[in-house]
Amino acid sequence: MVVNLCDYAIVMLGPPGSGKGTQVSYLVDLGFHVVSVGDILRSNGDTVIPGLNATVMDAMSSGMLLPDDFICDVVRSDMLNKLSSGDKHIFIFDGFPRTVVQAEYLNAVLKELSIPIKYAFNFDVSDDIVFRRITGRFSCASCGRIYNKFLCNTKIENVCDSCGASEFIFRSDDNEESLKTRLSQYYEKSKPLVSFYQEMGLLFNINASLSSDDVRREIFSKIGIS
Repeated sequence: MVVNLCDYAIVMLGPPGSGKGTQVSYLVDLGFHVVSVGDILRSNGDTVIPGLNATVMDAMSSGMLLPDDFICDVVRSDMLNKLSSGDKHIFIFDGFPRTVVQAEYLNAVLKELSIPIKYAFNFDVSDDIVFRRITGRFSCASCGRIYNKFLCNTKIENVCDSCGASEFIFRSDDNEESLKTRLSQYYEKSKPLVSFYQEMGLLFNINASLSSDDVRREIFSKIGIS
Protein backbone atom coordinates (compact mmCIF):
# COMPACT_ATOMS: atom_id res chain seq x y z
CA MET A 1 0.00 0.00 0.00
CA VAL A 2 1.08 3.57 -0.68
CA VAL A 3 -0.07 6.67 1.15
CA ASN A 4 1.03 10.21 0.43
CA LEU A 5 2.16 11.37 3.86
CA CYS A 6 1.62 15.00 4.75
CA ASP A 7 0.55 16.89 7.84
CA TYR A 8 -3.20 16.81 8.32
CA ALA A 9 -5.92 15.44 10.58
CA ILE A 10 -8.92 13.17 10.16
CA VAL A 11 -11.96 13.20 12.44
CA MET A 12 -14.08 10.07 12.83
CA LEU A 13 -17.75 10.77 13.62
CA GLY A 14 -20.59 8.40 14.40
CA PRO A 15 -22.42 6.62 17.22
CA PRO A 16 -20.82 3.92 19.37
CA GLY A 17 -20.59 0.66 17.47
CA SER A 18 -20.51 2.30 14.04
CA GLY A 19 -17.08 0.83 13.29
CA LYS A 20 -14.80 3.83 13.75
CA GLY A 21 -12.27 1.94 15.85
CA THR A 22 -12.06 -0.91 13.36
CA GLN A 23 -11.24 1.47 10.52
CA VAL A 24 -8.69 3.33 12.63
CA SER A 25 -6.88 0.04 13.26
CA TYR A 26 -6.31 -0.33 9.50
CA LEU A 27 -4.51 3.01 9.39
CA VAL A 28 -2.19 2.63 12.38
CA ASP A 29 0.67 1.11 10.39
CA LEU A 30 0.55 3.77 7.65
CA GLY A 31 2.06 6.65 9.57
CA PHE A 32 -1.08 7.91 11.31
CA HIS A 33 -1.05 9.01 14.94
CA VAL A 34 -4.27 7.79 16.54
CA VAL A 35 -5.78 9.86 19.31
CA SER A 36 -8.30 7.42 20.79
CA VAL A 37 -9.96 9.08 23.75
CA GLY A 38 -11.60 5.83 24.84
CA ASP A 39 -8.25 4.03 25.04
CA ILE A 40 -6.64 6.95 26.86
CA LEU A 41 -9.43 7.12 29.41
CA ARG A 42 -9.55 3.37 30.00
CA SER A 43 -5.82 3.43 30.73
CA ASN A 44 -6.55 6.09 33.37
CA GLY A 45 -9.74 4.53 34.70
CA ASP A 46 -8.95 5.17 38.38
CA THR A 47 -8.48 8.91 37.89
CA VAL A 48 -11.05 10.98 39.78
CA ILE A 49 -12.69 13.60 37.54
CA PRO A 50 -12.76 17.08 39.09
CA GLY A 51 -16.31 18.27 39.71
CA LEU A 52 -17.92 14.84 39.19
CA ASN A 53 -16.67 13.12 42.35
CA ALA A 54 -16.37 9.91 40.31
CA THR A 55 -13.61 8.02 38.57
CA VAL A 56 -13.20 7.98 34.80
CA MET A 57 -14.24 4.31 34.62
CA ASP A 58 -17.35 4.89 36.76
CA ALA A 59 -18.49 7.67 34.42
CA MET A 60 -17.71 5.66 31.27
CA SER A 61 -19.50 2.57 32.56
CA SER A 62 -22.66 4.61 33.05
CA GLY A 63 -22.49 5.85 29.46
CA MET A 64 -22.16 9.53 30.35
CA LEU A 65 -19.95 11.96 28.46
CA LEU A 66 -17.11 13.43 30.50
CA PRO A 67 -16.64 17.21 31.00
CA ASP A 68 -15.36 19.08 27.94
CA ASP A 69 -12.45 20.72 29.75
CA PHE A 70 -11.23 17.40 31.15
CA ILE A 71 -11.39 15.70 27.72
CA CYS A 72 -9.72 18.61 25.96
CA ASP A 73 -6.79 18.56 28.39
CA VAL A 74 -6.36 14.81 27.86
CA VAL A 75 -6.38 15.18 24.07
CA ARG A 76 -3.94 18.08 23.99
CA SER A 77 -1.48 16.19 26.19
CA ASP A 78 -1.69 13.07 24.02
CA MET A 79 -1.23 15.09 20.82
CA LEU A 80 1.86 16.85 22.12
CA ASN A 81 3.37 13.51 23.15
CA LYS A 82 2.78 12.11 19.66
CA LEU A 83 4.16 15.21 17.95
CA SER A 84 7.53 14.52 19.55
CA SER A 85 7.66 10.98 18.11
CA GLY A 86 8.42 11.81 14.45
CA ASP A 87 8.43 14.37 11.67
CA LYS A 88 5.17 13.31 9.98
CA HIS A 89 1.98 14.16 11.81
CA ILE A 90 -1.19 12.63 10.42
CA PHE A 91 -3.68 12.53 13.26
CA ILE A 92 -6.84 10.45 13.42
CA PHE A 93 -9.27 11.47 16.15
CA ASP A 94 -11.38 8.54 17.34
CA GLY A 95 -13.97 9.41 19.98
CA PHE A 96 -13.10 13.11 19.88
CA PRO A 97 -14.64 15.59 19.43
CA ARG A 98 -17.99 14.57 20.86
CA THR A 99 -19.46 18.02 21.34
CA VAL A 100 -19.35 21.26 19.38
CA VAL A 101 -17.34 22.83 22.22
CA GLN A 102 -14.72 20.10 21.82
CA ALA A 103 -14.72 20.57 18.02
CA GLU A 104 -14.08 24.30 18.40
CA TYR A 105 -11.26 23.52 20.85
CA LEU A 106 -9.74 21.03 18.41
CA ASN A 107 -9.88 23.59 15.60
CA ALA A 108 -8.00 26.08 17.76
CA VAL A 109 -5.31 23.57 18.78
CA LEU A 110 -4.76 22.34 15.23
CA LYS A 111 -4.59 25.90 13.93
CA GLU A 112 -1.93 26.64 16.54
CA LEU A 113 0.02 23.59 15.30
CA SER A 114 -0.60 24.39 11.60
CA ILE A 115 -2.30 21.01 11.06
CA PRO A 116 -5.51 21.27 8.98
CA ILE A 117 -8.44 18.89 9.22
CA LYS A 118 -8.68 17.26 5.80
CA TYR A 119 -11.58 14.85 6.30
CA ALA A 120 -14.44 14.34 8.73
CA PHE A 121 -15.86 10.88 8.10
CA ASN A 122 -19.41 10.39 9.35
CA PHE A 123 -20.21 6.72 10.00
CA ASP A 124 -23.93 6.41 9.27
CA VAL A 125 -25.59 3.31 10.74
CA SER A 126 -28.96 2.34 12.26
CA ASP A 127 -29.53 1.97 16.00
CA ASP A 128 -30.54 -1.68 15.46
CA ILE A 129 -27.15 -2.56 14.00
CA VAL A 130 -25.40 -0.59 16.74
CA PHE A 131 -27.20 -2.60 19.45
CA ARG A 132 -26.17 -5.91 17.91
CA ARG A 133 -22.58 -4.81 17.46
CA ILE A 134 -22.17 -3.37 20.94
CA THR A 135 -24.10 -5.74 23.20
CA GLY A 136 -22.74 -8.78 21.37
CA ARG A 137 -19.03 -7.99 21.24
CA PHE A 138 -16.30 -9.57 23.32
CA SER A 139 -12.59 -10.27 22.91
CA CYS A 140 -10.06 -12.97 23.66
CA ALA A 141 -8.22 -12.24 26.91
CA SER A 142 -5.06 -13.81 25.50
CA CYS A 143 -4.61 -12.51 21.93
CA GLY A 144 -7.20 -9.71 21.81
CA ARG A 145 -9.18 -11.01 18.83
CA ILE A 146 -12.64 -9.43 18.73
CA TYR A 147 -15.83 -11.47 18.31
CA ASN A 148 -19.59 -10.85 18.37
CA LYS A 149 -22.12 -13.37 19.64
CA PHE A 150 -24.67 -12.19 17.04
CA LEU A 151 -22.46 -11.50 14.03
CA CYS A 152 -19.15 -13.40 14.23
CA ASN A 153 -18.95 -15.78 17.16
CA THR A 154 -16.16 -18.25 17.81
CA LYS A 155 -16.32 -21.36 15.60
CA ILE A 156 -16.15 -23.54 18.71
CA GLU A 157 -18.07 -22.25 21.72
CA ASN A 158 -15.81 -20.51 24.26
CA VAL A 159 -12.63 -21.27 22.29
CA CYS A 160 -10.69 -18.52 20.50
CA ASP A 161 -10.29 -19.25 16.78
CA SER A 162 -6.81 -17.69 16.74
CA CYS A 163 -5.03 -18.95 19.85
CA GLY A 164 -7.31 -21.56 21.42
CA ALA A 165 -7.69 -19.68 24.71
CA SER A 166 -10.94 -19.99 26.65
CA GLU A 167 -11.01 -16.71 28.60
CA PHE A 168 -12.82 -13.72 27.12
CA ILE A 169 -13.28 -10.05 28.04
CA PHE A 170 -16.52 -8.07 27.94
CA ARG A 171 -16.24 -4.29 28.26
CA SER A 172 -18.13 -2.90 31.25
CA ASP A 173 -19.97 -0.34 29.09
CA ASP A 174 -21.06 -2.89 26.46
CA ASN A 175 -24.50 -3.47 27.94
CA GLU A 176 -27.99 -2.44 26.87
CA GLU A 177 -28.62 0.07 29.67
CA SER A 178 -25.31 1.85 29.15
CA LEU A 179 -25.73 1.82 25.37
CA LYS A 180 -29.14 3.50 25.59
CA THR A 181 -27.52 6.29 27.61
CA ARG A 182 -24.60 6.55 25.19
CA LEU A 183 -26.92 6.79 22.18
CA SER A 184 -29.05 9.41 23.91
CA GLN A 185 -25.90 11.40 24.64
CA TYR A 186 -24.75 10.95 21.04
CA TYR A 187 -27.95 12.31 19.50
CA GLU A 188 -28.13 15.22 21.94
CA LYS A 189 -24.49 16.31 22.00
CA SER A 190 -22.53 14.62 19.19
CA LYS A 191 -24.94 14.47 16.24
CA PRO A 192 -24.71 18.29 15.77
CA LEU A 193 -21.07 17.73 14.75
CA VAL A 194 -22.34 16.43 11.40
CA SER A 195 -23.68 19.87 10.54
CA PHE A 196 -20.61 21.53 12.10
CA TYR A 197 -18.18 19.78 9.74
CA GLN A 198 -20.58 19.90 6.80
CA GLU A 199 -20.61 23.69 7.04
CA MET A 200 -16.80 23.58 7.00
CA GLY A 201 -16.91 21.57 3.77
CA LEU A 202 -15.08 18.63 5.38
CA LEU A 203 -17.85 16.05 5.86
CA PHE A 204 -17.90 12.72 4.01
CA ASN A 205 -20.73 10.29 4.79
CA ILE A 206 -19.86 6.61 5.07
CA ASN A 207 -22.39 3.76 4.90
CA ALA A 208 -21.19 2.03 8.07
CA SER A 209 -23.73 -0.79 7.76
CA LEU A 210 -21.51 -2.32 5.05
CA SER A 211 -18.78 -4.84 5.83
CA SER A 212 -15.60 -3.50 7.42
CA ASP A 213 -13.69 -4.30 4.21
CA ASP A 214 -16.12 -2.29 2.07
CA VAL A 215 -15.94 0.65 4.47
CA ARG A 216 -12.14 0.41 4.51
CA ARG A 217 -11.98 0.53 0.70
CA GLU A 218 -14.21 3.61 0.63
CA ILE A 219 -12.10 5.45 3.21
CA PHE A 220 -8.80 4.43 1.63
CA SER A 221 -10.01 5.61 -1.76
CA LYS A 222 -10.99 9.01 -0.36
CA ILE A 223 -7.67 9.43 1.49
CA GLY A 224 -5.66 8.32 -1.54
CA ILE A 225 -4.28 5.01 -0.30
CA SER A 226 -3.69 2.36 -2.97
